[in-house]
Amino acid sequence: MKKLRVEWNDVMEVIQNGQFRVEYFYKLEGLTLMRFPCDNVDFPSHFLQRFINLKNLVVRDASFEEIVLYEGKDDEENHIRVLAQLKKLELSKLPKLMHLSKEGSQTCKIFQNLESLRVLECGMLKILIPSALSFQCLTTLEVSNCHGLINLMTSSTAKYLVQLTSLSVTECKMIEEIIVSEENEVANEIIFQKLEHLRLRSLPSLTSFHSGKCAFTFPSLEEVFLIECPKMKFFSEGIISTPELETVLLTEEDDEGYWEEDLNSTVQKLFVEMV
Repeated sequence: MKKLRVEWNDVMEVIQNGQFRVEYFYKLEGLTLMRFPCDNVDFPSHFLQRFINLKNLVVRDASFEEIVLYEGKDDEENHIRVLAQLKKLELSKLPKLMHLSKEGSQTCKIFQNLESLRVLECGMLKILIPSALSFQCLTTLEVSNCHGLINLMTSSTAKYLVQLTSLSVTECKMIEEIIVSEENEVANEIIFQKLEHLRLRSLPSLTSFHSGKCAFTFPSLEEVFLIECPKMKFFSEGIISTPELETVLLTEEDDEGYWEEDLNSTVQKLFVEMV
């Protein structure tokens, strides 16, 4: 068996009956766990440690507050090993999730091989990517219906997303900017070398992609969706380079889009016309 989708009650019943045999699942690569019944349940790290080849994980309908938990050195090492081997992670309908990992935790190896991250309907999430984490292999990042987020990441974190090809942020009521400057930060340059697709949709509080003076270079950016972002006045105050971008799409069905000299001028003109 390589893929398994199961409710947590069923998992616990099998374990309590002594029927779970890890040798049946040594080839398991994809696991979906859903419908955790308890209000105070923790992320099931001990259970996941049984699957030595797990690559894809979906966790849905649960009430735990964080993903990374430490209960001792041995537990920490096993927990990190499980998360470090993941390629795809989806967290969905976790209404109490506050963060993936607390700042200051020993998280340098966590998610180091993650290629795809989807975070959906996590209304209390305040910080998506702590500065202690670096997703150097991440290619796809999708965030939707996370109404507690004010921004997506810091500028120092963004510099490590060297493999990112697709970024989608939709239906997050409180997000004011995607990348936020850090205190005492000196303006420099962030290069999204491989980013091809950027989607910003239904973000009623978004005022900019980045409000600082940092320069942005998008050498591969070909597609930008900017839909229902009524407060977005500009893209960034710094220099922006998008040599492959020719238009900004304003609806899902838009074939022609809108363009005014460059990306920043386009966003500014759209805002003026909307007002």
